[in-house]
Amino acid sequence: IQLTNLESTSQTGTLTFYGQDGSVLGTQSVSLDGGARQDFSGHQFGTNLVGYIEWSPDSSTAKFSLRSVRYFYDNATAAESFDAAFQLEGVAGSGELLAVPLDTTSGSSIIEVVNTTGSEEAVIVRIYDATGTVLETQNYTLAANGSVHVITDTILVTAQGMATIQGSS
Repeated sequence: IQLTNLESTSQTGTLTFYGQDGSVLGTQSVSLDGGARQDFSGHQFGTNLVGYIEWSPDSSTAKFSLRSVRYFYDNATAAESFDAAFQLEGVAGSGELLAVPLDTTSGSSIIEVVNTTGSEEAVIVRIYDATGTVLETQNYTLAANGSVHVITDTILVTAQGMATIQGSS
């Protein structure tokens, strides 16, 4: 996780690390100088864990950038080598209808759905093919701060399409 303080003055807050079931894996107090960036690893809690990280600044008006940086490694022998990397910008949960493109023509398309609220939430995920036909509708009940990975490879087989995600609040 990459956190950047976009203010000119020092800012503080807390990172909370949640597991897929919504349980708190840990918290970390953070102090960042004005304009400073710091990276935080989620790997400290173990391998093969998924979930999300919440940034709670002490100031309600201070501006920050929060990104998840993902690496795709090609290092079967644990050498320092990877194929690609990209960054996902963190945003506040909205409860609004979301749409995402999917492409399984040469790899996997996985949707990460996160409940950023403190209560259980219903979520509907619809997978569409490129013509707009609904291929599948999946209903989830996510625990408070819980998440789910929707692997679309067997629904949208070597094709392009899209998904919509609708939370209940």
